[in-house]
Parts: sequence; C-alpha cells; structure tokens
Amino acid sequence: MKLSKCLVLNSLLSAVGVMTELVQLFAIYGAVEEYRVLDDYPVEQFTEVYLIKFQKLQSARIAKRKLDERSFFGGLLHVWYAPEFETVQDTGEKLQDRRKFIARRSSSEPGFVWRPPIEILTKAILA
Repeated sequence: MKLSKCLVLNSLLSAVGVMTELVQLFAIYGAVEEYRVLDDYPVEQFTEVYLIKFQKLQSARIAKRKLDERSFFGGLLHVWYAPEFETVQDTGEKLQDRRKFIARRSSSEPGFVWRPPIEILTKAILA
C-alpha cells in the first residue's frame, strides 16, 4: 500500500536548521508523532531530508497534498510517502482501517460486492 503516515521531504534550503519551522508547518494538518533529519538518506549536495510521521494517515494525506511543491524558506518542498519507515503495527492499523472503509462502502452502495484477493481464498480453502 503506497499511502503512509510517514512522509519524507527534501528541499534545497537557503537556511539550515529549519526543523522547528517544518514541524510547526506540518502540525497544522495533524498531530506529529515523530520527526527527524535523515542524515543517511541519499540526496544531492546542499539538500536536507526530513522524516515527519503523523499519528493519523488522513493527516499525512492532507499534508502531502497541501505542502508538496510549496515554497519554504526560499526553496521548494518535495514531499512523498515513506512506508519503509512504518512499523509492523502501523501497517496493521492501515490495513484494518482499509477493511473498515470497505465494509462501510459496501454497506452504503447497493450492488457493490467486495471480492477478497485470491490469497485469502486460498488460505481459507487450505485451512
């Protein structure tokens, strides 16, 4: 699943040490659970990379949509989802939320039929 509560962002920044301002900017869209500079992330020279992890997936979705390609301290922010920084628990919560969404959607739309992936059917038959 491509969506994630974790966002990675980089920018060719004219100012160094803007983490506080970045966190304040992203916190407008929801509670930030974790943030840090990603020193080992492969980037071009004079580029800083940051990780912002939200408590809720919806907050990350809105922040990405609103802040990607936005001007910030004289540079452009580039924001993308980073599921590689999620924990197993984060991924489980994301899948559980998706199941709830599908259940709500299927009960509200007449004619909508959810068909489980073949892997689920295979496991059920073999069990």
